[in-house]
Amino acid sequence: CVFISPDLLNMYVAHAIATNETYRLGVEQIIWYDATLLPSGGDGDLFHEYSDESDEQFPEEIAAEAQESFAWFPKPLPGYQWAVTSPWDGDDAVEEDKSLWHGFRIVTKVLAEEKHNVTELMLDAYQLNTGINHFALNRGTEEYDNFCDIVRRPGFQKLHSLLVGFYLAEKYEIYDKGYLHDALCGATDMRHFSFHTDFATNRHSLTIDMYKYTSLFDVFPIDRWQQLTHFGLSNVLVAKSDLITFLSKLPPTVQTVELSFLTFMEGDGHYISLMEDIRDKLDWKHRPLEGRIKILAKIFCYLSYCGRYICVDKEVEEFVYNDGPQPFQLRQRGNSSDVDPGTGVLKDLFNPAWE
Repeated sequence: CVFISPDLLNMYVAHAIATNETYRLGVEQIIWYDATLLPSGGDGDLFHEYSDESDEQFPEEIAAEAQESFAWFPKPLPGYQWAVTSPWDGDDAVEEDKSLWHGFRIVTKVLAEEKHNVTELMLDAYQLNTGINHFALNRGTEEYDNFCDIVRRPGFQKLHSLLVGFYLAEKYEIYDKGYLHDALCGATDMRHFSFHTDFATNRHSLTIDMYKYTSLFDVFPIDRWQQLTHFGLSNVLVAKSDLITFLSKLPPTVQTVELSFLTFMEGDGHYISLMEDIRDKLDWKHRPLEGRIKILAKIFCYLSYCGRYICVDKEVEEFVYNDGPQPFQLRQRGNSSDVDPGTGVLKDLFNPAWE
């Protein structure tokens, strides 16, 4: 196992192993750890530690790789401390733009072309806006073709994805033109599917007045996934009526459903009405105890710490299955939902043991 991080010593060790003809053959696992940590007594500036790194401080052979890593976390404007990645500019993207996703492109190319037994593909950025760009899955691109080849392989069972990019509905053809739907249609052995985007990355789910909404049925071929055990949506724009209809069509094999950080179409629901309809309109409540679907739900934290969220799994299931109190409240603008202080469990994506 090789551990790699922006730490200079770890880079030297990884480089030494990679260039050793004996040690390199024994590597079975590579762990890349890129958490941005504050030093003790830090002033809150998460980016200054790496902003002035020069090529001379790194071995010549790995300078390019180090620059690529830091490119994922560009230094923000004064007063701002978040990490974002700019959109891949559609089919006109040049190689320099695509290079920010160099790792994704190489890995998916290898998985598409080589013989292997890989049955899972997980792209998890822990709610940071540094996932895979939407335009990477536009039909006609090499990346789209490779993605199709991967998920359509017999035995492919798990896809955990996070897509990023400034949301411009008129340009997101992977949804309204069925690119993603067509790619996923061939994944008939799918067991676990989670779909994450960066639609609402701040702590409030804003009311969006979109002129165009793409039904979940036009994005996810749920009728093709008859062995599915988990379906998850996170940070996604939904219409409550469409979502309820979609949930009613999930195959009977489904055991868990995640509905986290959702943003609702204006005039078509919020978390309160969503949970009421799950309780009253779906048959989940009337299933045998051992056959009930486990509902997972997270909402944005009222604290502005990146990675913090409120887990309300227990409260949601108590409401849906045991007629418990409604965990959500409407106290924010539009149709955004919140919970009372003390409701749910405050957790941290970067430290699963903390709560």
